[in-house]
Amino acid sequence: EQSKGICCIKHKQQALVNYFNKISLIEKATGTKIQEYSGHKNGPFTVDVIFNTKDSHLLTGSEEGKLFIYDLMKTQPIKSIQAHKKVLSSMDLHETGGLVTASHDGSVCFWKI
Repeated sequence: EQSKGICCIKHKQQALVNYFNKISLIEKATGTKIQEYSGHKNGPFTVDVIFNTKDSHLLTGSEEGKLFIYDLMKTQPIKSIQAHKKVLSSMDLHETGGLVTASHDGSVCFWKI
């Protein structure tokens, strides 16, 4: 069996863990799971998950090359965009307010969000 990719991001008082097709929002001080999000696929790949600049949404990639956007208050994605042809594994917020994504297909994209 292949090992699953795990991505853990520490942010202020919370941590995000992206694993086994789920994202868990965890309170860092107590380890309590606050919310769990599903709808994206990360399979054996490590896929980034980040907060937007207002800390109101989560952004993550998937093994299908899609970009998923989650409202912090909802467990399912509010939007998905076919961003790449292969795994969308890496992303970061750009200083201009956009989002930069990178894929296993060798492409890099800039998104205005």
